[in-house]
Amino acid sequence: KNPGIFKGFSPFKKSQKPQVENQVEVKPGEKVEEDEYEEIQVEVEVEVEEEVEEIVEEPVPKNKRRKIDLIQDLGIDLNSEELPFDGTIIDPNLVKSGQQKILIKILGKRILRCVQVEFSSQSITSDGVFILDAGSIIYQWQGSKSNRMQKAFALDISSRIRFKERNGLANIFIVDENEKEPEKLKYLSAMWKLLGRDVPTEIPKSEGDEDEFSRKLDLQTKIYKIHNSKSRFRRMVPVHDGEVIKARPSKDLLHQKYSYVVDCKDELFVWIGKKSSLESRKLAMRVAKRLRLYIPRPSWTAITRIVENSETVLFKEKFCDYPNLLPISVGKQEIKGNVAAKFQQKEIDVAALQKVQAPREKKYNEGGTITIWRINDSSDGKAGFPPKFHGHFFSQDSFIVQYSFEENNKTKHLLYFWQGRDSSILEKGTAAYLTVDLDQALGGDALQVRVTQHKEPQHFLSLFSPMVIHQGWNFHPNFTDISLVRILSLFSILLKKTTRQNTFSIFGKDVIAASSRKEQLLI
Repeated sequence: KNPGIFKGFSPFKKSQKPQVENQVEVKPGEKVEEDEYEEIQVEVEVEVEEEVEEIVEEPVPKNKRRKIDLIQDLGIDLNSEELPFDGTIIDPNLVKSGQQKILIKILGKRILRCVQVEFSSQSITSDGVFILDAGSIIYQWQGSKSNRMQKAFALDISSRIRFKERNGLANIFIVDENEKEPEKLKYLSAMWKLLGRDVPTEIPKSEGDEDEFSRKLDLQTKIYKIHNSKSRFRRMVPVHDGEVIKARPSKDLLHQKYSYVVDCKDELFVWIGKKSSLESRKLAMRVAKRLRLYIPRPSWTAITRIVENSETVLFKEKFCDYPNLLPISVGKQEIKGNVAAKFQQKEIDVAALQKVQAPREKKYNEGGTITIWRINDSSDGKAGFPPKFHGHFFSQDSFIVQYSFEENNKTKHLLYFWQGRDSSILEKGTAAYLTVDLDQALGGDALQVRVTQHKEPQHFLSLFSPMVIHQGWNFHPNFTDISLVRILSLFSILLKKTTRQNTFSIFGKDVIAASSRKEQLLI
């Protein structure tokens, strides 16, 4: 294999003509003496390419890997004073008081996210839903080309800001792009004045696929843990990278002993743990300010400072498992196996249970009137439910129940929106959205209560005697016999994939026909 000289090699073969010096020419028919022809031994040098062995790179042990000082890479000198920062820092307390105002956009059509955008009229698009948080007043602007899912998600965000951050003291005003009601027009005009202009006659549509933007938003999220460690390599440690995880971060990454910087590209948050040191809190703000200038971002990008247990709704939406998130699930449900998990029975203190008293619900005057609407696919989104069916609910439907009563010589209203266990996401969101509309139509003083199946409050149950929940859905509310409705609602479970075009007549009423032989036998 190695280059060398091969000795004793004879180049003469029967198929070859030797080319050497002093060669004797032989004519045809002439005899040649043996000594006239001698065999010449030559040395031939043959070069062979050297075979290079493949070099396998062994992994570097952890203790010998090169450590990176991210603080130094950002150009932060801990021994010098902090440079002046000309950006915007948002304080949730100033937003609550109305001294600072923010504009939130519902991003996406099906993959819904809420993001903070530039507080400008140029951020408004006709195919989106926006929330303008002005402290005591929350405006929800709905574009003419926005869908029902965006409106329902925006309403949930607005309601949580109102009740979780403002303790129910803020007012929500929902206005549409093509608003025509005189009373709502003044709210529409007031909202646009806060944005620095009059009500526009035409609003452009957003560019690009917003669902794709929502996916990229999750991939662009990065979280850094800030700690005043003696080791300079542990002062800033990345704990989440969306491009690697391919999902939204978990709340379990945040620990109360540290401070964190949550980088969402166009949004920067500094989360302060309640047991974190003063040095780590100051360093987290310096890191956030440096990240704001270090990475190219829009000029309006702001830094929001969040303290543990005082997180804003906008901050919670950056995580996948923060408590009190959207009650209407928009993601895939986890499919569990058929094997039951092991459960260890704990010892029950019977004496302690006897001392516990159930919380008392507020009592309302009896003798009020009840009005019920069923959520459907009509243009209004709901239809009146006949009084003869009051007390009968269906697991695949959602309902709005209005209870009006007299108190202190004044008519008051209580609005329940009941959501069936098997009701669709769209119907659940529509029920919540239409309840707010009904509240505004009644003067804005009604109490709104969300009720889920099998978790009805005592007063809700007392409105009906008895209350019956049928499995399925009421696809034909004009039936006069409730028993027939109950039977057909059970059939709807088998027939829910069929269309209304396949019908037959039973007792003079149109009923969906079975699409398979198996379903016909069951009927």
